[in-house]
Amino acid sequence: MNKITLLLAIVFALFLHSCRSARQIQPVPDVPVVRAIPPDQTADEIILQSIQQRSNFDWFSANFSGNVNLGGSRNNFGGQIRIENGQRIWITVTAIGGFFEVARLKITPDSVLLHNRLERTATIRDFGFFREMIGVDLTFDMLQDILVGNYFLGEPSGEYTVDFFEGNFLFVDERNLGNLSFDFILSDAHYRFLSLTIRDRENRSVNIRYDNYGVFNDYLFPQSLHIRMTEPMFEAVLHYQRIQLNVPQNMPFSIPASAQRL
Repeated sequence: MNKITLLLAIVFALFLHSCRSARQIQPVPDVPVVRAIPPDQTADEIILQSIQQRSNFDWFSANFSGNVNLGGSRNNFGGQIRIENGQRIWITVTAIGGFFEVARLKITPDSVLLHNRLERTATIRDFGFFREMIGVDLTFDMLQDILVGNYFLGEPSGEYTVDFFEGNFLFVDERNLGNLSFDFILSDAHYRFLSLTIRDRENRSVNIRYDNYGVFNDYLFPQSLHIRMTEPMFEAVLHYQRIQLNVPQNMPFSIPASAQRL
């Protein structure tokens, strides 16, 4: 797997937040406690609170910047992401201070289209392409919820065990959704993800740490992500700026005839 493919895997394998307008996110000290947590709160009650904290949106867009560690070599990148809820995810990745587009990606529930401008190649595949790129088998809806930081693991069902980890709620998956299992930590202050680990039956995993929460139109959003994958091995840190919500976005995508089809 080449560096551009890895870079794209990191950028779209997890993103961020969502809501209703386009104002600056407030700093961490403004993060509210949702409500006092009863000492006898059950795992299902905690999960229900996390479901109620999900963000709702029609459109999401943001700029991003970050760095990725590939084999001990750290590379900087930037770009933009645009999401039409439930329909499309569009990402452009830039390098050289944001002046050069490296690649463009468009994802739908059925397809993945990738134009690698640097290597002059094009990939047109079904959504199963993600299993090859990130090592776990996600659906479009699961991917979108991970990108915006929403809980997505179904209604309370009594199938999780919960313990405390540094004062927060640590959940260990006692079941499988298809070939995947999910362990995660929810904040004891606002019931949002602090950490999410996805594993398949071959013990390949993706771990995401959500950090630097802020309030945006009465919703909470993580402003930083730390991503680690075991196969292939890499890690990345992402930061997000200039967020817009519910503003319709263009998602231009074309593949020149000169691009080599893979």
